[in-house]
Parts: sequence; C-alpha cells; structure tokens
Amino acid sequence: MLLLQNRRLSRQYLKILSICISKTEAAIDDLLLSCRNAKIVIKQLLLVALLTRFSGRLIEIY
Repeated sequence: MLLLQNRRLSRQYLKILSICISKTEAAIDDLLLSCRNAKIVIKQLLLVALLTRFSGRLIEIY
C-alpha cells in the first residue's frame, strides 16, 4: 500500500517537474528572443547615430 502511494507521488512529482522544466525552457527562449531583438535595436540606433553624425559633417562641408 505504501509502495503504491509512493509511486503515485513520484508520478505526480515527475509531472510537476516536467511542467516546471517546460515553462522554464519557454521563459529562457523568450528571454533569448528579447535579447536578440534588443541587440538588433541597438545596432539600428548606432547606425542612425553614425549616419546622423556623417550627414552633419557633409552639411558642414557644403
């Protein structure tokens, strides 16, 4: 009887653990995607800053 209860608890524990792991993996994937998006935005902002600085110099020349 006790062995059956332990098996049930073990199965429940494994199910809960599996759910936690899958949710953690999903959260990590979301975080990585956010980091990639942030990296793209930062690169675009740097490009705009460089182009703005470059166009300002062109205006000074002309």
